[in-house]
Amino acid sequence: MKDRSLQLECLNGLRAPLKTPARINISDAQFNTLVRLSTEGHPELRGVATDLIRLMKLESDEDRRARLAKALKEVADLQKPVEHRLASVKSLASENDPSIATSLLAAYPGTTPAVRGAILETAFARKDNFPAIVGALENGQLPPAVLTAVQRTALLQSGDSLAKRAEKAFAKLRPADTRKLKQYTDALAAERDPSAGQKVFSQHCATCHKAHDIGFAVGPDLTSEFRRAEETIVHDILAPSATIVGGYETYTVETRDGRVLSGVLAGESASSLTLNLPDGVQLDVLRKDIKSISSLAVSLMPESLGVVLKPEDVANVIAWLRRPPIRRVLFEDDPKILNWLNEGGGTASIDTGDKASGRASLKITPLQRYSPRIPNWSFKIRENPGPDEFRYLRLAWKAPAADGVMVELANNGAWPSSGSPERRYYSGKNSSDWQATRVSEKRPIEWTVVTRDMWKEFGDFTLTASHRQRLAARLGLTGSSYCALPRSVWPYFS
Repeated sequence: MKDRSLQLECLNGLRAPLKTPARINISDAQFNTLVRLSTEGHPELRGVATDLIRLMKLESDEDRRARLAKALKEVADLQKPVEHRLASVKSLASENDPSIATSLLAAYPGTTPAVRGAILETAFARKDNFPAIVGALENGQLPPAVLTAVQRTALLQSGDSLAKRAEKAFAKLRPADTRKLKQYTDALAAERDPSAGQKVFSQHCATCHKAHDIGFAVGPDLTSEFRRAEETIVHDILAPSATIVGGYETYTVETRDGRVLSGVLAGESASSLTLNLPDGVQLDVLRKDIKSISSLAVSLMPESLGVVLKPEDVANVIAWLRRPPIRRVLFEDDPKILNWLNEGGGTASIDTGDKASGRASLKITPLQRYSPRIPNWSFKIRENPGPDEFRYLRLAWKAPAADGVMVELANNGAWPSSGSPERRYYSGKNSSDWQATRVSEKRPIEWTVVTRDMWKEFGDFTLTASHRQRLAARLGLTGSSYCALPRSVWPYFS
């Protein structure tokens, strides 16, 4: 099996029922395959394969020590790609051994930002690791300013002696004073660069906030920030815990097996709680596994932004936030799209293993899947777009084994006539009976991004849906196999 997404699906299927380590006998060939995937496989596969080896008790004590030593060495090896170093951290995260947290924190000063974040996430995932964290704060391996308010609160509530040591380590931290606040508000009067602000937002804010279709809505959606006073936004950035929007309080859950989970409570049922975590991750925790739960009077947002960001960075971010929305993303990993595309002989599915960007793609099998009207789709295409009007279409598509791929756009619920190429795009071979506008002679074997000027090619119309073969409301396949579209499928720019 060479398809990585299928390999990952199989490994996750094996992993799902294994809650605690239990010896399971497998063949030598199966064991060798797991070992190979855990050491040489794609980073996405390595963590799951390693977890299976641990849970199925397939390694000796000597093998385990060798594996842990190799993973720890790779974490600090800057010659390795960041994906491999992150996979090594993830493979260590499942180990219930405080000495591993000590070793990871010792490597912290020499690692890059993404790996540092993974190390902290691993260290704070278990309460047994808290003494190692406080030790790293005391010996200078871990700067106090890099911890979030949630992480600091967890240490300060961890027990008398450890809490006192943590409090002493945090004594150097000071909240933003009036003079510092003035430095940041004064920067608002200077010339600003919204493009630079978008980059700062993507790097420092997008893991928990969403604005202009970028990021994850763990905290409040910031698209409406341009309506608020700029000085208020500055204060909220420098002192994020001063005002917490209702419904976005931080909760800490301690599980019976020693894990500590912090996030925004997204929902609850009779049997479980759902926490929203950074990067759009949702975690379901069974009530029977919960030892304790508490709400914190602090925000998930780091209070160190006043140290990390310069006054001009904050001013640029605010300038970008205050821009009116200029695009719409019409597919954002929303499973409801499968219900909306309810016609055609093909099938539609969400694929998280193969995508051009984001977290998922939309996979269509022949011949087509479509709907002439999709809820909330009514977009005016105009030469000079005003508010809520658009002109350009950008999509990424892929048809690795098909002869070609086609997308068709509906106008007010009506498809173009079969004899007209209007509002149809295709790449590769068009073996259908429909005329269409050719994008490329070659079919997109790999993910290919396409940007089209819809008004220039088709004039004024109101986009209501498409196919995949009638992709945007039709995405079509002119052959076997499938076509897949990523989460950024349909951003429209005005």
